[in-house]
This record gives sequence, C-alpha cells and structure tokens, in this order.
Amino acid sequence: MAINGSKQQRHSWWPASKKGRVAVLILLALVVLAVLELTNTTHLLHKQAVPPVIPVVKTTKSSTPTKSTPKPANSSGSAAAGATQTPDTNNKLPSGTDSGLPLVQPFGTFVSNHRPGQDGSNNDEQSACNTTPGAKCYIQFTNLSSNVTTKLPAQTVGSDGSTIWSWNVSNAGLTSGSWRITAVASLNGQTKSATDTTNLEVQ
Repeated sequence: MAINGSKQQRHSWWPASKKGRVAVLILLALVVLAVLELTNTTHLLHKQAVPPVIPVVKTTKSSTPTKSTPKPANSSGSAAAGATQTPDTNNKLPSGTDSGLPLVQPFGTFVSNHRPGQDGSNNDEQSACNTTPGAKCYIQFTNLSSNVTTKLPAQTVGSDGSTIWSWNVSNAGLTSGSWRITAVASLNGQTKSATDTTNLEVQ
C-alpha cells in the first residue's frame, strides 16, 4: 500500500480525467509555441523581424565610378522635407576629398538586380553609390506594404567618387514584397538623396 501511495503522489500533477489531460497538453503546446515565437524560430503570430542593417559580404571603394544606371528622377535633397528635385544630368564628380566640396546628389547602380532569385538569377547583389569624395553614403530599403526599413551600412566614398557593397538578399532578412530603394549621402551638414525609379522585388 505504501508503494502504491508513493506512485500516486509522484504522478499527482497529471490529471485523472481525460479533459484534464487534454488541457495540460494544450497548455504545454502553447508554452512551446510562445518560446519559438519569442526566439524568432517561428513567425506564426508575428512578422519576421528585418535587421536594421543588412550584413555585407564585401565593401569596396571602386577605382572607376559606376555610372551605368541613369540618375533617378524621384529624389530629395536637403532643401525641404518631401521636396523633390530632378538630378542634373550634367553632374560631374569633383576630384579629391576637400572638405569644402559641394555635395553631389547620389546616383549609380543602387542594386544590380531588381528581381533577385527570379528569371534564373541568383540572390547576390552589388550596390553602388556615386557622390562627392569623402561623403558618407548608405542605401536604404523600405517595404511598401509594411513601411519597415533596413539599409546597407554607411560607407565613406573614395577619392574617385564611388563606393560599393556586395551582399545577398537571402542573408539580408528582406521579407517578400516590393522595396523602395533610396541612396542617402551626407557631407559637412548637407544631405541629399535619390530614389531608384524601379523597386526591389523580393519573392
């Protein structure tokens, strides 16, 4: 009798009724799900978190400015919030890194592939920002449906007026959808930006 009593005491936490056992199993499942959600292992109850800064495979200061992409028409400078300006197609990058140089509106191939992983392409990207040497430049991505933003880390533009990032869309944490691409450059208190006319489409 003592042995049976000890067994009953050992398992006293387990409900005797079928309904009670089902309730305990459901509670345990909810606890496991909560842990998975809080650790970002699953995304059933919340959206996948997008990192604030995209991890970069390689960064370079190009010896030859990348000018294959026309300067985007939709852009904003430091004049007023929301103001737009059309980039001057005759813009030329000043040489050297004199701190007194005017800031040129950023331009270039902001992403090398606007539809990564589609049409037989891979997820590797190369992004370039051309502006005044010595300026800081970063490229920002904004999801058009959720308004979530992330960006490539800011880099100092080289003496040739160009800086390049190599990165991978799969490792960037970008969720599916359309992402607006904006290059932002700053120098000596000036800030100018340019928005790509084509969005980045992530599957």
